[in-house]
Amino acid sequence: MSRLDQDVHVIPMESVFRRFHSNQRFGLSTAFVHDAQLHYGTNQITPPRSQNYFWLLFQQLFMGFNSILWLGGILALIAYQPLGGSNPSITNLGLGIVLFLVIICNASLNIYQKLKSIKIIASFSKLSPTTATVRRDGVEQQIPTNELVPGDIILIQMGDVLPADCRFLTCEGLKVNSAELTGETKPITVTVHCTGQILMESTNIGFYSSFVEQGMGEAIVIATGDNTILGKMSGTTTKDSSGDEITNLHREVNRFVLFVLVADIISIIILWITWLGWLNHSHPTF
Repeated sequence: MSRLDQDVHVIPMESVFRRFHSNQRFGLSTAFVHDAQLHYGTNQITPPRSQNYFWLLFQQLFMGFNSILWLGGILALIAYQPLGGSNPSITNLGLGIVLFLVIICNASLNIYQKLKSIKIIASFSKLSPTTATVRRDGVEQQIPTNELVPGDIILIQMGDVLPADCRFLTCEGLKVNSAELTGETKPITVTVHCTGQILMESTNIGFYSSFVEQGMGEAIVIATGDNTILGKMSGTTTKDSSGDEITNLHREVNRFVLFVLVADIISIIILWITWLGWLNHSHPTF
């Protein structure tokens, strides 16, 4: 869904029909569907790419902020030996070890989180329905879900899985469960009116892979395939690590790592100053 489409839950229904060249009574025309399929593509989420685990491990261990931590750890070990002399400070050794442990733990946590996210996204494809009931040219018919396009009028009943992101047109006791996508464990009672300015919070919008627990109704498809909310989440999850957004977990870990690194650098500077002072006092001609 493009930035322009973020108002699709707010605008009047007539504007939605005009935007997608559709209407509730007849749905899309067969002639328009062909052009729409060329424009929007198939209603399929691009599957996650197979991961090169060695490259993923290398990225997490040596790229980004971890490269600085490796440098700090190596400097701490150098400060312990050989710069530590005959009586090296155990603090430098401890800081070096802590930095290396932080790198390994941080990388392991990131790899686990990334692989788990990819596995969850991939599992959604198994929940996708193979067919959907639509109204085209005024006729109700069943079609493969990968042929759906924005503007299609879909008919929904209890037990269905929503085949695309949609805005509800009618609802008769309709309740959907989007727990896998939103984390909300209780089913949501569907309405045909906007209930929130934020798209994800409005109950007149249904999301791809949501399960219909009760009731029946009709909806107009507003996004398909990679343009759905789930499709965008999948794209964010599977793209290169260099483009990942910083999560709260990453932010907290980086703060801790930065604290350790700063403490390490300050310790090394103090050690050097102390060593230079001792050298100047004991060997003034050196």
